[in-house]
Formats: sequence, C-alpha cells, structure tokens
Amino acid sequence: MGEQWAVGAPPPDAALTLAVGTAWAPDGTPSFHAASRDRLALDLGLTWSPAPVLAMDLGWGLARERSAVGPALLGPQALRLGTRLLALRQPRAPLDASLGWQASLPWSADQGALGTDETDVSLAGSVGRAFGTVRADLGLGLAIRGNPLRLAGQDDIPLLWGRGEVQRGPVALHARAGGELGTARNPARLQALAGIATACPWRLEAEGGAGLSPAAPSFLLQVTVGWSWACRVPAGD
Repeated sequence: MGEQWAVGAPPPDAALTLAVGTAWAPDGTPSFHAASRDRLALDLGLTWSPAPVLAMDLGWGLARERSAVGPALLGPQALRLGTRLLALRQPRAPLDASLGWQASLPWSADQGALGTDETDVSLAGSVGRAFGTVRADLGLGLAIRGNPLRLAGQDDIPLLWGRGEVQRGPVALHARAGGELGTARNPARLQALAGIATACPWRLEAEGGAGLSPAAPSFLLQVTVGWSWACRVPAGD
C-alpha cells in the first residue's frame, strides 16, 4: 500500500492477504509535471502467495489531488499488477535475495491528470539479512515511466532504498529511506519514513515520514488495515 518502492521485497508469511489503506501526501510533484499537488489516496490490495518464496500482487484505488492552480481532481488510480520471488533464502544462503516487477495499467484516459496515463513498469531487486530480531535490506530498481505530455516519451528512473526492522513480540518497528533518483527529465523524489506493523493474521500498519528532496511530498502519513488467511510459521531453512 502507499509508496511501492520495494517491489522486490520478500513475500508475506500468509497464503492470502486482503488490505485497505489510506495515505496523505501534500506538496508532492508528479512525474513530468512542474506544479506540486496535495494527494489523498485510498488503496485496496490483494496478495496471493502460493508458495513461501512467491507472491503475486493486485492493487487499485481512488485518489484526490489538489494543486494551487486548477480544480481538484478525483478519480481512479492505476491498476497495479506485480510478482515477487525470493531467489535466495537464509540460512542455506548467507543472505536473502529477492526479485520483483510491478506494472501500472491506466484505468481511465485522464490525460495524465492522476497519473502518467501510460503503462508503467518497475523492476527491482533487494538483498537483506536477519540478525535475530533485527533485519536490514537494501534495494535497487528501475522505473520505466511514460510521459503523458509528450507522445512516445518515457523516462527510465533509478530506484534506491534501504530498510531496517526490529521485531518486538507481535509487532515490528521499521524505518526506510529512498525513492526515485534524479534524471534529465525528472528530479529526485526521496523520502524517509518510520512505522509500526502487526504480524499475521491481522495486518495493521501505521507509517509516517518526510520528504528528503524538493519534489517529494513534504510529509507522508498512511494507515493500512488487512487480514491474512493461512498464516505460515517461519520455516527456518
């Protein structure tokens, strides 16, 4: 839900998860645009994990954006499809290595008003390691994003993020930072966030943070509520 940086993150610990979330991000500048917008979004996400090393994601939602000029915009967000694979897994390997992709399909022809109005694709990979109840991950990726203001135009945007997590009984505390690096067509959009989340079967997560670059939202607040079926016990192999 919310920011979708870590498409290469390890799959969840459940066979099926349904979640709904809301996010508020003011003063962010969308890709290929110059004016900032305040964005309020409602997301619905479904994750199916047929095996502990594989997860398939489906997401959709509504968004409302307001800028200093022009009317407020309200409409559907892009339909998101993705797959994540845990290619290497501790303790048989020295670390976890994950690969993933995500595609955003335009839901309606809004001429880029609430998105790029293009089929965008993100590819990413991450490596990480757990040290008891503490975990650290580092991810790299590439977002191939269409330009709604220019026919047949696109931008290949590098992605970089880091994440740390500490497990405390039934809850986990995490912090993450990163986002989109700058290109010739788009400025960097970097953020730092921290949050708390519960384990399976209830999925309750609250997260907040601030932008680290001028084009990123000044701050981000998001809350997610969900439920998981067929919770898995960590295999340890």
